[in-house]
Amino acid sequence: MLKNRQFPPWCAPLVGILAGGYVAMKNMVLGNAGLPGYLMILGGMVIGGLAGCSVFLLDPRGRAEPSSLFAEHLVPTPRRSSSLVGRVLAAFGVLLSWFPLLGLVLNLIGYLVNRKTDDWAVWTSKIGLIVGLSVSVGMIFGFVIEWIR
Repeated sequence: MLKNRQFPPWCAPLVGILAGGYVAMKNMVLGNAGLPGYLMILGGMVIGGLAGCSVFLLDPRGRAEPSSLFAEHLVPTPRRSSSLVGRVLAAFGVLLSWFPLLGLVLNLIGYLVNRKTDDWAVWTSKIGLIVGLSVSVGMIFGFVIEWIR
């Protein structure tokens, strides 16, 4: 009946955001805290998103070994390093990812610049994009929930 399903690694932060928001709303309904509702939901979503990011980064990925039958057809691909602009965007993007919309836009630009590279800048841009997206979505969701109340 239940199957062990494999999900892509990129969905771990999204699942964390959803789970954190759900737990925070459940806690808000029970009335266990004296904080405003949007702050509780935002906090739950940020904590869940960070947990999802850690799962995304720490989850081991199986490396596919090339078959010895096709060894003569394999061509080594050269490393593409990022430019100075890409590295600066990645570093500033991670530092400013906690600002709701500024961090999202800066990390999106950094990811688009670094997407075809294979050094630390592309991973830093991805992490900053995930954190910036979770903070921006959480803030917007918190404002909407508080506005409805």
